[in-house]
Amino acid sequence: MNCLINGLNNLIKKLNKVNNDQLLIALNSEGINLSDNTIAAAVVVEAGEPSHAALIIKHNGETRIFHFFGSILLESPKNAIEEGQLIFVKELNFIPSFLISSFVAHCELIQKEAKPQYGFFYNPKSFYDADGKFQNPGSFPEYLTCVGFCLTVIQSYLVNEDFLYYADWDHTSLDVHLERTAYQMLEIARNYPQISQEELKSSVRRILPLEYFCGAYSSIRPVRKSFTDSLSEKLKTEISQKVA
Repeated sequence: MNCLINGLNNLIKKLNKVNNDQLLIALNSEGINLSDNTIAAAVVVEAGEPSHAALIIKHNGETRIFHFFGSILLESPKNAIEEGQLIFVKELNFIPSFLISSFVAHCELIQKEAKPQYGFFYNPKSFYDADGKFQNPGSFPEYLTCVGFCLTVIQSYLVNEDFLYYADWDHTSLDVHLERTAYQMLEIARNYPQISQEELKSSVRRILPLEYFCGAYSSIRPVRKSFTDSLSEKLKTEISQKVA
């Protein structure tokens, strides 16, 4: 444990020292900044704010964005870029290139089968099975944010580890839509009486799109919030410079 903490602290120090290095890579309409057969975490910036989380897939020369935006979408990012949105990407190196073809097929199944409702809940044991259907060992329903959706897709490919150390984000990280979340908790308790109050409360959390995106920069998993907090400040500064 001490070795992991020391390694994390050293990595954070290195990132803080490299003040002049640009960490952000912007996706353009041709997707030329990504090599073929690549999966990347993405954050969408609109009006200067990193407001949306997504996955970017480049396969057979075609670049698509996979995300939860009212519904599950697997589409070209061209329209978003032409409308002035900035999309920054960071490759996820733990999904090997030979799996990209099956990853795309899996995304197509998820798009067809997934029916998430928007809510600030996340459990790292959730995943999408081989048929594209949402699975959760605790039977918790498919309430997700755009971040939760991306994490659930990613978790389908991380069998023995978690992407984020999710316990660093608990109910105290929820600072918006409190009344709506309280109503959803009552709704879930009514419709799923087998879910205990403890399990329900432990699933409430808000993970920001930028925090999710920062996780892609870490070589250590699960990624701690201390890492994302440190890196997000530098990325916010870079974003401000790019939209100024």
